[in-house]
Amino acid sequence: MQKKDKKSQRGEVAEMLALIFQISISMIVPIGVCTYIGYKIGQLTGGGAGKYAAVIGFVIGAAAGMNGVYRLVKKYLKRK
Repeated sequence: MQKKDKKSQRGEVAEMLALIFQISISMIVPIGVCTYIGYKIGQLTGGGAGKYAAVIGFVIGAAAGMNGVYRLVKKYLKRK
């Protein structure tokens, strides 16, 4: 009986690690992509706008990442 308990605990730990990995990827990717796009737009426009465009891209990426994490956690909690 304890073996089943240990197996279920291992399964829960693996599931939580997978969720943490998904959350981190869901935050990192949009922030990186939007910051890069903002930086490139800033380079194309020239002048000192590159820094501001990258910051705006970062903010948009952070908002998109938070939205993705919210949806991911909401789906996980609904399943439990």
